[in-house]
Amino acid sequence: MALLNTDFFVIQRPTDSNKHYKLSGEMLKEFIAGGESINYKGLRDFRDAAVDPSTDGTEVQNGDLYINDNPDPGKGAWAASILNQDVKQGDKTVWNEANSKWDFIPNDSGYDGVESVIGLEPITVDDTVSETPQVSVYTAIKTDAVIPINRSIRSGVVESIAIQADVDPSDTLPSPNPLAVVPAELLKTTNEDVLELQKGIDGGTY
Repeated sequence: MALLNTDFFVIQRPTDSNKHYKLSGEMLKEFIAGGESINYKGLRDFRDAAVDPSTDGTEVQNGDLYINDNPDPGKGAWAASILNQDVKQGDKTVWNEANSKWDFIPNDSGYDGVESVIGLEPITVDDTVSETPQVSVYTAIKTDAVIPINRSIRSGVVESIAIQADVDPSDTLPSPNPLAVVPAELLKTTNEDVLELQKGIDGGTY
């Protein structure tokens, strides 16, 4: 059975000689609404005056809480005290019955969520699916290579770092990793060998 605002309830007050009092459903609802509880009412656009619950015909009760769902920051359009406030998505407001106004609670958690991911070459971002952007990095290309049409620079990551086996001389076998970048330690060893050969040539003992 649904309760009606016109229904009456019998109240017994132990501190008043156990007298009985009657209470209507409407009075009971107002008593509950006047409490300290917060009642989440849902999402609304704080920038749209037409959906302000305190003026659009919606019944507002003390503690009614709404959350702004407009993703674009701007000025609030609801009655006091949201009017002309800077509002953004996630801001909250609670109806203050005693003062007949909204208590505005900015979303100051320090994190509003990632709005976009921007890649600066050689980093690229494919945001075709905004919820799951794909981040990648260009592979470095040779200084004399033609730059592909989808990029403007040659810099990027290298395929791998060479080890001694990648640069060992062979008349028949290619390097196992021809695109590997030779680090300074391998070049130093080679340069030292070349220097020793040069000394032998200059000294006539080679």
